Amino acid sequence: MANVSLKAIGDYFGGKDHSTVIHACKSVENMLVTDPLLKSLAQEIEKKIVKSLRVK
Repeated sequence: MANVSLKAIGDYFGGKDHSTVIHACKSVENMLVTDPLLKSLAQEIEKKIVKSLRVK
């Protein structure tokens, strides 16, 4: 994950607690293992983000 605190992520999503952010991250990690379509979409998003960061 980027250099962003769990609290900052929780705040961005409506003031959620850091433990909620941890739970959400673990849930998504599990879904990425079991859902090939979600994994593929996440990889495409990651590629686009990395590419856009290189352009700047």
